[in-house]
Amino acid sequence: EAASREDEAFGRLVDSRLTDAFKHANPVSAARVALLIGERGAAERWANVADSGKALTNEERLNLIAILVSLNETARAEKHLHAVAKGGAVPDYQLIRLAVLMRKFGMVRDGTRLFERLSKTRSSPWLTAGRLILTAKNSGPTPSLAWLDKLGTGGKGPRDLLIAIYSAAIEAKLYRLAVVAADRLVALNNSLQNRIWQARALALAGDAKRAFALLRPLLKTSLEARQIYAEAVLGALKAGTMQPAEAKAFLRGYLPDPRIALLHGEGAEAPQLDPV
Repeated sequence: EAASREDEAFGRLVDSRLTDAFKHANPVSAARVALLIGERGAAERWANVADSGKALTNEERLNLIAILVSLNETARAEKHLHAVAKGGAVPDYQLIRLAVLMRKFGMVRDGTRLFERLSKTRSSPWLTAGRLILTAKNSGPTPSLAWLDKLGTGGKGPRDLLIAIYSAAIEAKLYRLAVVAADRLVALNNSLQNRIWQARALALAGDAKRAFALLRPLLKTSLEARQIYAEAVLGALKAGTMQPAEAKAFLRGYLPDPRIALLHGEGAEAPQLDPV
């Protein structure tokens, strides 16, 4: 919540310095800023300007797609996604985002053809990662990132690429892949943030045991760790690997107020616990 307030404050600062001329020349950027400060009406207006104005680059289209998805304009978002797929002039750093969007809109077949076409004209680890996100499954063999070993950086793969893979896997609900990426991030740098990401991926993947072991030393000092801990307990309940009485004991023992902590999780469809 604090982070979102900081983002909004930054967005308002940016918005105050953007001229009308700049916004009309860059309606996608104007829409992004409007969304950041919670002005959905303004975001819709600028998205409409972007839709009806000059031809957009594929990079602008991808940003506009994300805005339209946030505005629940899925039909328009899909139209732009098809235009991107036909064009193919996508910057390397946008390929993973493109793969996530194509999965979201059920365009895996179109996306596979696009990535195959792109692979004939360029070679990039971002392209390889995008294809992996596009085709990965939650069943069968655990996804591998062994190909990153060829890229150097101590055999763990570039940090920015790993973070992008991790974030995309979380968004696409490819939680086993997220665990693999997070494990490599921790091996690269055993920082608090990397351990938090690792624990979150484990919790979402249903590996509550490993998640608990990582989170317990962090519970007193990290609100995010406490929130993920609650999610891990709920995930274990849903998976049937933990009984309600055991879950209550875990929550009572490690969270200052379990009833509050649970509100921060993903518990819309989670089993309900009696007050503890």
